[in-house]
Amino acid sequence: RVDREQLSLALERFNPVLHPDVHGDCFSAILTYTAGMGCFACKPNWFAYVTQRSRQVLRVHIHPASCMELWLRCQVFGESAKVLRQALLDAELAKQAKQPAEDLSMFENQQALCNWLHNQVALHPFRQPSAAESEAVRGVSQGQTPGNSRPSAALAAAMRETSQVTQGRASGPEPSWRQLQDGKKVEDSMQGDVD
Repeated sequence: RVDREQLSLALERFNPVLHPDVHGDCFSAILTYTAGMGCFACKPNWFAYVTQRSRQVLRVHIHPASCMELWLRCQVFGESAKVLRQALLDAELAKQAKQPAEDLSMFENQQALCNWLHNQVALHPFRQPSAAESEAVRGVSQGQTPGNSRPSAALAAAMRETSQVTQGRASGPEPSWRQLQDGKKVEDSMQGDVD
């Protein structure tokens, strides 16, 4: 009987996590951050906003305000995700599920969320290609070696930070997660012409 009650409670804890009023604003903020990274990719001086070692990008310097805003918009969802995780850990029957629940640990606190977004979104364009990807493009790029893109010492000393949320907003109207979830096209909500 206790096992069934714990499982029932764990299943109930999914409701807030899945409710658009809880996750909608958070997911919209993540989409805006991602759009900001798309804008960042077009910066001709992108190297002034990153830390590199041996031509490998280690860190994109994200303005702290981006991280704070993301957490403000994701905190309620994060609290619901944390309560869900604990309920699943407490329920013996839930532990016997054939597939694990989604990992939502990145939403449990501000630092975890910001680190996850940095590693999964901001650094994504800078990752080294896999062996298969390298092999596929080897013929195209033979004889071409990229120039040294490391900033000068003076430029490195004045390393800049970039605000992905601000840049994402500047790219156009912020997409609404509810619009995406309701099946409406984001384009329908955007005003103006696309050049």
